[in-house]
Amino acid sequence: MRYELVRFLRNTCDEKVMNAFIKNMDAKSLETLFHYLSLTDIKTKERWIAIYHNLINS
Repeated sequence: MRYELVRFLRNTCDEKVMNAFIKNMDAKSLETLFHYLSLTDIKTKERWIAIYHNLINS
């Protein structure tokens, strides 16, 4: 497991950083993102999923 990625997901709260991170992902990278989000707490998941939904609905 890549603990660095899980730690990054948990500690990142800046919406600009999160948007840029997601915008630069291809389908495989998004799959990996959601896999690692499953290893985090609910607050982290909700934060990242909200950003993702904002991006796909804009």
